[in-house]
Amino acid sequence: MSVVIKDVVDYFPTLDPGDREFVIANLDRLSSLRNLVLSRSMHFYPNEVWLTVTDDEEQKEAVLDILGTEGFRARELYDQAEMIAESKADPLAAAGWGGILLIAFLGVTFVSGLGFAVYAYLSARGRQLEFAILRTLGFSLRQIIGLVCLEQLFVIGTGMGIGTFIGLRLGFFMMLFLQLAEKGGRVLPPVVLTTDWFTIGIAYIALTVAFIATIALVILFFSRVALHRTLRIGDM
Repeated sequence: MSVVIKDVVDYFPTLDPGDREFVIANLDRLSSLRNLVLSRSMHFYPNEVWLTVTDDEEQKEAVLDILGTEGFRARELYDQAEMIAESKADPLAAAGWGGILLIAFLGVTFVSGLGFAVYAYLSARGRQLEFAILRTLGFSLRQIIGLVCLEQLFVIGTGMGIGTFIGLRLGFFMMLFLQLAEKGGRVLPPVVLTTDWFTIGIAYIALTVAFIATIALVILFFSRVALHRTLRIGDM
C-alpha cells in the first residue's frame, strides 16, 4: 500500500494529539485497502461521523432516531448548535469580556492623552524662562516651535513604541498562564494570541490627534509669552 504525505498538521477537530498520533486520509480508499489485508472478522469501520443537517427540528429528530437504531448504535451524539447555545448561556463565557476590554482600552487611551496634556502644560510653564532667554539670544519663534515639536514627537514616539512592544510581550506571557483548563491541563484547541491592529490603529489616531492639539496649544502659549515680563520674573 503506497501512501503520499501531503502535509503535516498539529491539531484536528475532536482529536487530542497528546493521546495518540493520527492520520487524515480518504476513508473509502483507506477502508478498501485496509480490508483487503484483514480477515472478515477484523474489518474496521468509522467510529466517528460528522453530519450536516438542516435547521428543521423534525429532520433533526429523524436523524437522531436513525442514529440510535441497531444499524448505527451511536453511543454519543453531539449537536453543534446546542453546544454553542449552552456556551453562550454560560454567564462566565457571555460576560462580555470584549466590551469590558474595549472600555478599559478606551479609558487607558483617554488617560494617556490627558496625562500628556498635563505634562506638556506643566513643562511649558516651567520652561517659560528658558525659551524667553533663547528668544533674546537670537532664536526665532519658528526655531523654538521646531524644538518643541521635535522634543514632544520624540517623547510620544518613544513612549508609543516601547508601550506597544511591552504590551505585546505581556500579552504573550500572560496567555501562557491563562490557557489552562479547570484541571490544570492545556486547553484544546490551544489559545492563539492575535492583535487587533485596527482597534490599536484607532487608538493611535486618537492619541495623535490629542498630541497634535496639545502641541498646538503649547506653541500658542509660547507665541504669546511677553519676553520683557518673563525676564523680569526670572530676575526676581
